[in-house]
Amino acid sequence: MIRLVLLLCVGLYLTLLVLGQDNGQKRHGLTMADPAPAVVAPAEPQAVVFIPAQTVMNPPAVEQTAVAPPLPEPQMASGRLLTVSARAANVRQGPGTDFGVVGSLTQGEQVLVVEEDTPIDGWSRIRLEGDGIEGYIATRLLSE
Repeated sequence: MIRLVLLLCVGLYLTLLVLGQDNGQKRHGLTMADPAPAVVAPAEPQAVVFIPAQTVMNPPAVEQTAVAPPLPEPQMASGRLLTVSARAANVRQGPGTDFGVVGSLTQGEQVLVVEEDTPIDGWSRIRLEGDGIEGYIATRLLSE
């Protein structure tokens, strides 16, 4: 049985070796008639023009001469501008060391101390305009 299986495998191998030529998936009658490959010149790039389906901007109407109202003046927050005198200072969520740290400041940074109705001894409510940080800092860490 093993001899027959080996003989079958050898026969299939030899058949595929001899008759298994790759002719580029052509029909048998077309294998000999292989014309020279045609040389295709590369296409030149064409300019692409964008034409929107709708107008992107409406031109201003000539008869409208309404003037836009001037922008309002920026509102300055009321308070005093103080400088951080300590090497590093934490800005906290509330007035005390039990509250979480919102941000950190270094020596020389300026902060806006916001006036409060009921001031808390030892703590100042501050606002950093550029960063948007607002919280509390120990008053002893600030100087004029």
